[in-house]
Amino acid sequence: MISKNDLLETIAECEKNVNSFQDFEKLAALYTVYDHLYGEPLMYADINTEAETIIETNGNSVFLQTVNGKNSQRIWKIMSELMDSVQLIQPKLYDVVMQKINEL
Repeated sequence: MISKNDLLETIAECEKNVNSFQDFEKLAALYTVYDHLYGEPLMYADINTEAETIIETNGNSVFLQTVNGKNSQRIWKIMSELMDSVQLIQPKLYDVVMQKINEL
C-alpha cells in the first residue's frame, strides 16, 4: 500500500505540473484517494514543507504594490495561471514575454 508521505509527495509534484485537463484528472484522482484513505480533505493536510518566501519590492506599479508582502509561491501560481490564459488568448504576447524572460 502507498504511504501517506508518498501520496502527498506525488500530489505536490502533480500540483506543480498541471498543464492539461489530463493533469487535472490525475490530480483529482489523487485527491480522492487521499480523502478515501485518510478521511481528511487535502486542504487540511500538512503538504507544504517549504519555507514561505515573502515578496519584498518597492516598485511604483499597482501590480508591484499589490504583491509586496505576499507569499511568493502563491503569487507565482497565480501568475502561471495568468500566463496559461495569455498563451491561449494572445499567443504572440505570450511569446514576447517568454522571450524576454529567456533573455534574462
